[in-house]
Amino acid sequence: MASLTPILEDSTGILAAKMEALSMRMSNLESLFLPNIPSVTEPHPIALLSTMNRSLSECLSLIERTECELREEIDRVQNELKAQLDTEIERVNTLASDALARVDSLEVARSGDVSRLDKLVKNINILKRGDRKEAQAQNKTRELAEHMAELRHDNHKLRVEVESLSETYRNLDKRFASNSSLAEIQERVHTVDEVAQRFDQTDRSVKLVNEEVLQLKERLLLSENSREDDLDAVRTGLAALQTSITADLDTLKLKFEQLENSRWRPSFDEAQQLDDHPQGPDVVPGVASLQKI
Repeated sequence: MASLTPILEDSTGILAAKMEALSMRMSNLESLFLPNIPSVTEPHPIALLSTMNRSLSECLSLIERTECELREEIDRVQNELKAQLDTEIERVNTLASDALARVDSLEVARSGDVSRLDKLVKNINILKRGDRKEAQAQNKTRELAEHMAELRHDNHKLRVEVESLSETYRNLDKRFASNSSLAEIQERVHTVDEVAQRFDQTDRSVKLVNEEVLQLKERLLLSENSREDDLDAVRTGLAALQTSITADLDTLKLKFEQLENSRWRPSFDEAQQLDDHPQGPDVVPGVASLQKI
């Protein structure tokens, strides 16, 4: 609209100039008409009418020309104003369309930013949960390592006790070699072999538990969802292993006490059988297997 102001000012100036020219022409007509009228004598009516008629005709023609010029000027100004107004309207519409398109693009960008922020928040929450789970897994692994250390310590104590019992067996074999029957020796050998087998099974169980612990560590690296179940399974296995070791140790002590308390002397025939039986080494096979363990 600011560009329309100069056009209006120009049109107003042109119309004012036209009106001023018309006023000057009227003044000229009056100056032409009035001097022809004598100042002393009265003018002739016919001459006066003729002069007035001529002057009126010129005035009418001047008014018609001025009116035509004014109409043309008004039409020109209206056309220019209309063209300028159409141009301004088109420019404003273009600017409005650009603004709407920019607003739409900004809205789309804002929606994308909001979605990215949501994803970022979700990723941060996932990382926080992962850190908590990793800390829990490390704590569980630390506890499991402590349990394994305790189990190794118990296993070492059991080995020491087994070596002590083996030494006790050797002493018992030397002490009761002269008065023990072949059946009792075979029974003791069988008992010792059974204990050795149980100890072998216990050792294999410990190895299996160690393998399960290694597998558990690999599972902890691969999947965080099954950690708690694996830890429970390992705890159960450790508890079962500890119970089995304790039971085997109690059984072994009971067997040794039974063997130590037995003081049966062989009869003459059994003593003869012992004399005929070839003497082997002092250590029985069961004790040898225990020493290997």
